[in-house]
Amino acid sequence: MNSGWYIDTNNVSSQYYTDQNTYEIMVKNIDLICSAKAPIAKLMPNYSIEVQLNYLQMNGSAGLIFNGIANGELSDYYLFQLKPYSGRYRISRKNEVSGAEWTHLTEWKRCYPHLNEPNTISLSQNQDIATFYLNGNIIEEISGLPTHPEGIDVGIFVSSFESGTDTPTTPIICEFDNFEAAGNGLNN
Repeated sequence: MNSGWYIDTNNVSSQYYTDQNTYEIMVKNIDLICSAKAPIAKLMPNYSIEVQLNYLQMNGSAGLIFNGIANGELSDYYLFQLKPYSGRYRISRKNEVSGAEWTHLTEWKRCYPHLNEPNTISLSQNQDIATFYLNGNIIEEISGLPTHPEGIDVGIFVSSFESGTDTPTTPIICEFDNFEAAGNGLNN
């Protein structure tokens, strides 16, 4: 069943629905982030998002996009990244508006995801404070996030950055299921 996520296949990535009705993102090249903005209205800065992800390889990362502002493409956004195979997570920001490259709000930190089975990651943002969860357990809280009264975008991604090779030996694939968002949205 197609629930409105973006579908595309090209030389560097693919985004599609599987036969099991999960949404899958595949990254075929190194140093690439393939993202999908959630097919929902922009949210106000008091919200929560959650997704179940099933990571199919032992490299790259996947997770949630949050606190994004855009004019078409996401131009200032944050990532909640998970590497289940190495038990690590990181929270980062990419701010193309200011010309900044990546700012890592945390370095890669230890966590305890399920191995060889899906993990549920989630976050809640209350104004400038975000709380991050792995399988229902709080793993991080950060403050000082910008708030955007014009509304924010959220979504999911797969990344081949830091995959450890010049070219992934196999595509980096993650299946996403049960995406949920709660909070006040804007009609736009």
